[in-house]
Amino acid sequence: MIVIILAAGKGSRLYPLTKDKPKCLVKYKNKSILTHQLEILKKNKLKKIFLVSGYKSNKIKKKNLIIVKNNEYKKTNMLYSLFKLEELFDGRDDILISYGDIIYKDIVLKKIIKSKHDFSTIIDKNWLSYWKKRMTDPILDAESLILDNKNNILDIGQKVKSLKKIQGQYIGLTKISKNKTKDLLNIWKKIRENKKKLNEINNLYLTDFFRILIKQKFKLKAIFIKRNWLEFDTKEDLKINF
Repeated sequence: MIVIILAAGKGSRLYPLTKDKPKCLVKYKNKSILTHQLEILKKNKLKKIFLVSGYKSNKIKKKNLIIVKNNEYKKTNMLYSLFKLEELFDGRDDILISYGDIIYKDIVLKKIIKSKHDFSTIIDKNWLSYWKKRMTDPILDAESLILDNKNNILDIGQKVKSLKKIQGQYIGLTKISKNKTKDLLNIWKKIRENKKKLNEINNLYLTDFFRILIKQKFKLKAIFIKRNWLEFDTKEDLKINF
């Protein structure tokens, strides 16, 4: 299995902690977010680890980590960063995709590693209690997550006005089986043929791509957890216990 960590963004909401370093190097409990991730990945014998960097890329110096820079990070987004590594989407390996601003416990990683589905997405069912620790009004930050009766994702990643459209929160951890990676690359190449919307396409989030896949009848399976992870968007997030 190959691991891709998406860590090109600036992390503006964590400023000034990100003034001289990328978001993934901000420290939580005396270790960088990236170090937390690498330790748990290596504990589970995941050694082929790639990181897509951008902002302050030269600050990332880790052994046994293959760094690919998205030089266009100021005007692109996660999906563009992901397919900077398009050569990995060749059908030879399962691919684990992780946001660069999260950490998670061993139990979370083991759940997704063991999943046999073609598309596995980690969803926190207990998200609301966590969001209430992070902010006064969770609905302002939380995103849609609607499931069918077989726990396939029907909608994800959109702003909502009601908690009824949130059946959990995607934590930023996805696994794609090797027999589907070529399909994803082909879809990425196909949507980029629309040159008039290229700027919009280059600025898609990963969850935007998920909605495209859902429309094309791909089954994205929700793998449920109850906490055991953290996301770091603001300085307040650094105060929450793991």
